[in-house]
Amino acid sequence: MNKELIRIIITGSNKGIGLGIVQNLSNKPYHIIMACRSIERANEARQKIISSNPNSKIDTLELDVDSTDSIDKFVQNIHSQYGQIDILLNNSGMAFKGDEFGTDVIEQTFRTNFYGTIDLTEKLLPYIKENGKVIFIGSSLGKYYLVKGNQTIQGQLQNPNLTKDKLFGVAKQFYDDVKDNTYESKGWAKSAYGISKLCINHYASVLSRYESIIQKNIQVYSCCPGWVRTDLGGKNAHRSIEEGVICPIYLVELPFQVNPQFQGKFFYDSVISSL
Repeated sequence: MNKELIRIIITGSNKGIGLGIVQNLSNKPYHIIMACRSIERANEARQKIISSNPNSKIDTLELDVDSTDSIDKFVQNIHSQYGQIDILLNNSGMAFKGDEFGTDVIEQTFRTNFYGTIDLTEKLLPYIKENGKVIFIGSSLGKYYLVKGNQTIQGQLQNPNLTKDKLFGVAKQFYDDVKDNTYESKGWAKSAYGISKLCINHYASVLSRYESIIQKNIQVYSCCPGWVRTDLGGKNAHRSIEEGVICPIYLVELPFQVNPQFQGKFFYDSVISSL
């Protein structure tokens, strides 16, 4: 694959880790598409990068992963303007601040971090080139948000043949148990963000077994950037944005060839980490 032609979509990339990834790749031979909810902020961020690195090839497109209409319009724009892409990097994510919790919080958090991200990914699959990549920014938090005592849910997630339907069933079970106020007794933690990331981490493994992914030799990964000083991570986080982008960039720059040992796996500090 000719590196000069590598085209990458980075969602939620007008700030934080997403913007850090754009900045890192902007001085390399990538064609970057910044997919952001606010096109104005995306254009502002793009202009700053271009002003210091005029050779960068960066476009901006509006995308709200909470909206099916926005996703459909974005996918159509990708098809009509570019035809195909090489890499989809799903970075968009959100978390409520403080102790706010309940079904409304779960709905909003999962709409962005899980359902919307999956909807976008699956609608873009036809436009990802052979030997391309799909990368999810997950979180190590997702590993810890099911109590060991919940053997049923753990068993479902750890099943090597986990399906999309089963995974969606886990997400729905979390919502239902919070709605019924039985989530604590059933082993769930009080974290919509943590459970949403747990689910998206496992979706990478599910996606890697799709027939279309296998036929086109598309690489699929999820990764954790660590606890990073962003709006989401807060000012007390351990890592800078420059440190946080190291693992995602590592996956972006892996050779364009499926490594069976890596496929569908979760990475932390650029090595495979267990879920």
